[in-house]
Amino acid sequence: MMTELQTTGERLAAPARLSYEDFLKAYDGCHAEWVDGEVMLMAPISVRHVQVAQFLTYLIGHFLSSRPVGELFTAPMQFRLGPDLPGREPDLAVVLEANLARVKTGYVDGPPDLAVEIVLEESAGRDRGVKYVEYEKASVLEYWLIDPLRAEALFYRLGEDGRFRRMPADNDTFASDILPGLTLQVSVLWQDRLPNAAQTAERVAQMLGAH
Repeated sequence: MMTELQTTGERLAAPARLSYEDFLKAYDGCHAEWVDGEVMLMAPISVRHVQVAQFLTYLIGHFLSSRPVGELFTAPMQFRLGPDLPGREPDLAVVLEANLARVKTGYVDGPPDLAVEIVLEESAGRDRGVKYVEYEKASVLEYWLIDPLRAEALFYRLGEDGRFRRMPADNDTFASDILPGLTLQVSVLWQDRLPNAAQTAERVAQMLGAH
């Protein structure tokens, strides 16, 4: 049975420290992360967070259906980033075809190749700081940090030296390195109404036709 914890967005100690395996059993399907044997419950998401997550899910999902180079996962899928790293739950994540052996029953035993975090007010420091460092240490190849509160999107690519480097969005368009052909018109994310599934599918079709 899941331990009842009252506060969200902070590291919270259960009655006893949990192994990652026990965490997976006790918090299966919950919006929570595992850090050094402690459980971190995630804050409730906002309507805007859901809208951006849905749009990116459609965009990346339709792209991968046309070019099956990996598999898309959405929260609450757990990723054990590494033996000495936490279990995190990116809002969206892609595991490339070459690394699909990491996918186990109920969690992924290793980092995603692409991690996407959509910032909430309470998660800004964690997404921009702690998770940035953890994803870099875990050798996540690409990290997207989408902040609807500030209308800001930051994109990072892991360099040969194991450090993240900022990737440009030229003329309002970001092009993924690890998913060649996938582009994102950044300003779309800040529209009052984001494109629906049909419009997103059409956008992907146009995008793929241009490559």
